[in-house]
Amino acid sequence: DPNATQAELQKALDAIKLAKAGLVKAVTPPPAAVVPAVGRTVDVNGVTYKVTRSAAINGTAAAVKLVNKKKTKITIPATVKIDGFTFKVTAVSAKVFQKSKKIKAVVIGSNVTSIGKAAFYKCGRLSSVTFKGSKAPKLGKNAFRGTASKMKLTVSKKMKKKNLNKFKSAL
Repeated sequence: DPNATQAELQKALDAIKLAKAGLVKAVTPPPAAVVPAVGRTVDVNGVTYKVTRSAAINGTAAAVKLVNKKKTKITIPATVKIDGFTFKVTAVSAKVFQKSKKIKAVVIGSNVTSIGKAAFYKCGRLSSVTFKGSKAPKLGKNAFRGTASKMKLTVSKKMKKKNLNKFKSAL
């Protein structure tokens, strides 16, 4: 209105400011990330890992298959990322590395609590095994049978002597 007084202009300006402050930007929430289901697999550094317990925080996975047969050093990490979620690697499944003639060294992460039967069976060149965990994992039958006769076993200094002796007897 060209004939508006100063008071009317100020009142209109205050109304506009109030309306502007009341505006809320519509935010569309990002799509919720879906935790990978049990059975989902992923290849990491030549080894296939499978989800064994699906959870956003305490999920677990297991090493189930050797993809790269030419690898000489295998590292099974403490954790593995699958679809943006971190899973503890708690097991090496049965017969995963069986008769893998190229493997010379294996490093097993701190979260691994079990190694399946015949996991490293007849890996004739396997001469070095390193365990990062403080507790000895449960070993399946013949887990390390047929490996190099002078295989070097390295364990964490945190591993208690009782656990170490139990572990050595299982080898």
